[in-house]
Amino acid sequence: MQASNYFSTTVWFDYKPEFLDSLNKASNKYIKDAKKSQKEYIKKYGDFGTSYHSTSLIKDNNFLDFKKYVGEKSWQFLDAQGFDMSHYQCAFSQKTFRRRPECVCQRRRLRTI
Repeated sequence: MQASNYFSTTVWFDYKPEFLDSLNKASNKYIKDAKKSQKEYIKKYGDFGTSYHSTSLIKDNNFLDFKKYVGEKSWQFLDAQGFDMSHYQCAFSQKTFRRRPECVCQRRRLRTI
């Protein structure tokens, strides 16, 4: 009996710790605003299980370097997948921030679409 891999999956990942400090600093005001908008809910039910979502980050220049980096990597990913990217640039329709409460985890996520 032989084994063959016909549908292999490529997993792409990157580790860029140099973005962490600036992104955490830039996102703090969005976390405060999100918590403020949920103040009554938190007071009534507590913080457990609450996920905080920011408003759009697209126009915030504090995220510009990261936005540029993600755009370049997105272009490279699509090009490597076989798409003819010679006439295209990547653009973002939205960028938001989501933070889970301390009781769940300490991780912050930046979501780019």
